[in-house]
Amino acid sequence: RTITSPSWAVRQTLPRRHTSIERALAEQFALRGWQFVVHPRMFDRFVPDFVLEPYRLVVQADGDYWHSLPGNIACDRAFDAAATAEGWTVMRFLGSEIKRDADGCVARVADFLAAHDHPPNGTTFDKSGIPSY
Repeated sequence: RTITSPSWAVRQTLPRRHTSIERALAEQFALRGWQFVVHPRMFDRFVPDFVLEPYRLVVQADGDYWHSLPGNIACDRAFDAAATAEGWTVMRFLGSEIKRDADGCVARVADFLAAHDHPPNGTTFDKSGIPSY
């Protein structure tokens, strides 16, 4: 489902089963007015954390422990390869990175959005990631 709501609505929309790092990014994305889809199925077998469809961007909030396990590393690489082959960009942030510097993670996403010319509804982004119309 697409989320474009303020942070309080994100907390109500994202069930508790979502991780704290996913909720942290979702709140920041929503505050900036970015449209994103949470946990869509892609390529018949993968379920990424966030998809910003107009930009062909996938953002993954990877828990440090789970994404360091050999089987999960292989799955992450398989997803990245499938997404790249289909023209998508995948940005991955470790949980420790999100907890330490969520603003920096969001700024990297904002830089990506600002560098691409497919903003929804004529929206443009400055370096802060705040949309201007």
